[in-house]
Amino acid sequence: MVLRTPLSAEPEIPLVAALAKAVPQLTVVIDHFRHCELLSRAAESAGRIISVLILVETGRQLMGVCPGPDCESLSRALVRQPGLRLRGLFADVERVEPGVGVEGLSAVQAAELAWHCLRTLRQRGLAAEDVVLGVGADDELPAESLTNTCTVVRAADCRGAGANLVASSGGDATAVGVRVISRPALEYCVIGAGARSGLLTSETRVLAPSGAIIDAWNAHHSRLRLAGAAVDLRIGDVVTLGNFRKHT
Repeated sequence: MVLRTPLSAEPEIPLVAALAKAVPQLTVVIDHFRHCELLSRAAESAGRIISVLILVETGRQLMGVCPGPDCESLSRALVRQPGLRLRGLFADVERVEPGVGVEGLSAVQAAELAWHCLRTLRQRGLAAEDVVLGVGADDELPAESLTNTCTVVRAADCRGAGANLVASSGGDATAVGVRVISRPALEYCVIGAGARSGLLTSETRVLAPSGAIIDAWNAHHSRLRLAGAAVDLRIGDVVTLGNFRKHT
């Protein structure tokens, strides 16, 4: 099983520890050192070694660490954390909606980039064995030439951490809190709710903090453009969404 949404806060540690006990082959996708710290604590609690894939940015401007020195730095930090094993790299080629101005690399290009990064890690003495491609539940599978060299997982095969939705007003809920799970750049962050959460519609708005606007999402995650007070958001902070129910 691939856990596509990384841990972002301490309350998620027991959930992932329990999952690691139940699923010995659990693999978790990360793109930040904070994820390493939390995941190491989950591994220690579970008494298990947890495999990790580092998510490489492939032009979709959602989640991912930049190829090159950033990827190597995170890989070295990861292998120093107790209970974690670097399995390899993750390239997300799932469709992003409603459109971010760039479509990102094709599956072939993303795989080539990930393999280049992985070979570089090996040359630098880091043991990494696999490139995994993430595709959407309804996306066409990549060509056979790719599936023979990469592991391919669909959105339906991946699970979220399950604790990113942290607060609700109940009843016909008009607001819900969602954790920030990544900060790839100063001007945007990523929250742990995408199309599969049922929260994302054309009417969804960020109620707090001010200055955050939803502008893209895939099945698992949403990107928020940040300005003003929202620029101070960190991994684990809570963003409040509203108007997420479809009106008829």
